[in-house]
Amino acid sequence: MQQRKKPRRRSLPDHLEVEEIIIEPAEVKAQPQQWRCIDQEVTEELDLVPAKFIKRLYIRKKYVSRQRPTEAPVIGPLPSRLIEKGIPGAGLLVHILLSKYADHLPLYRQQRIYRERYGVKLARQSMLGWMNQVAEWLNWRPSIGNPHQPSRTPLHPDSQDLPIQPKHPRQQGTSPTVYN
Repeated sequence: MQQRKKPRRRSLPDHLEVEEIIIEPAEVKAQPQQWRCIDQEVTEELDLVPAKFIKRLYIRKKYVSRQRPTEAPVIGPLPSRLIEKGIPGAGLLVHILLSKYADHLPLYRQQRIYRERYGVKLARQSMLGWMNQVAEWLNWRPSIGNPHQPSRTPLHPDSQDLPIQPKHPRQQGTSPTVYN
């Protein structure tokens, strides 16, 4: 009879950030000079840190010349940003766009998630304005936002009707097809 091999756990990818937590026995903590380390056991755990908002402060110090104090002060240039004079960073803009188009989360849901989970209040109109600015920056025009501003490919109703799921089992209904 052939002995079955134990199933092996897949190793975790090398590109993941590693957080090391070193656990020392209480006896060793109490009197470390009386102990010598002979080996260690390593237990891997895969975990997910949820998205977090950060406030990034660009601190630009102003300097004035000691030899010429009457001249205008000098200050370091602010790094270029996707939306000048706006609060969103590139990471937030990418997250909003991916959430809307890849994860199919409308802006009102994103707004509620940011407010309830992270305590960050973002206006839906602001997020929509940011999306439009990024779309212009990328020279990309999806049908987002302003209904008075037509997209490149307008919606066309089709003459065919598709069956829709009735609210009650005895009802039947149809809905006009709309495609983009």
